[in-house]
Amino acid sequence: MKIEKITRKQWAVAFLILSIPLVWWGYVNFMYKGSNSAVMAMAISLCLTSGICCVVGGIYMLFTKEKGRGEGLLASQTKVKDSPIKKEIINQPTKKVNEMAKVKATKDTHVADAVKEFREIGQSMKDGATRRANIRARLKEMGIAIDEDGKIDV
Repeated sequence: MKIEKITRKQWAVAFLILSIPLVWWGYVNFMYKGSNSAVMAMAISLCLTSGICCVVGGIYMLFTKEKGRGEGLLASQTKVKDSPIKKEIINQPTKKVNEMAKVKATKDTHVADAVKEFREIGQSMKDGATRRANIRARLKEMGIAIDEDGKIDV
């Protein structure tokens, strides 16, 4: 006896066929009969939930393509001829980091960088002077004097 592999479409149809009695029984008992016991309520909710899940899963399986388990990706990584990466990219010579760092910079970029650095240093000096003045004022309130070099006079 030979067992054949069940295809994705066959599973989808099986799920859809299975969902019909589950949803029907759950719906009929929920809407018309109701439930007097906790066990019956659980059975109704399980039937409705599993029936709806079977419907959604069956529809999803019908309209999506089977992706496999990574065999195609593994094959593309091991064989250059089947690789999804273009041959131009594979055969492209690599550039060393030092060669990329030797990009020619114009005089304007040097001037702009120097001005930017000068302004940043000036701003940090202003911020530092403000912070030092605030600290000096707090220490003065405590009765401690401090000079520019950080020497303390009590």
